[in-house]
Amino acid sequence: ICAVAYLPGFHFRTWYIDGKFIGLTYTLTRHSMSVIYYLAVVEEERGKGYGALILKELCKLRPRTALITESDDIQAANRVQRQRRIAFYLRNGFVQTGWQLADYSGLYDIMATVSGLDVRKARRLIGRFTPWVQSRLVRSPGVPSPGATVV
Repeated sequence: ICAVAYLPGFHFRTWYIDGKFIGLTYTLTRHSMSVIYYLAVVEEERGKGYGALILKELCKLRPRTALITESDDIQAANRVQRQRRIAFYLRNGFVQTGWQLADYSGLYDIMATVSGLDVRKARRLIGRFTPWVQSRLVRSPGVPSPGATVV
């Protein structure tokens, strides 16, 4: 991450409320699209609405925002945590695109704030910052695509 942190379009942000550190984000931006690559809220600050506030602020900066999150996997040791994350993003205006990113470490749902998001552009944007990771797009089983496009 340190090597790509200097590339244009890579944004590392720390978030504070009343001077207290509450979280951090890595976002990737190019043209009119942004991808939330990483979002973390300090464990003792979770459940207070700070994650929703951070998402709202990020989406104000770029209304066409996508994110990747670990897919729900019935065999994952952290399945409940994955389900909570997905539910959190859905509550905060993100929709399932019907596509996943597959790489050496597993499957990741691609979610977006707008329908009709070009998931290939999102994948290329992620690849621009993680060229060492070989990934491919796959259809999400059982998830209808609400207008996400693949060009």
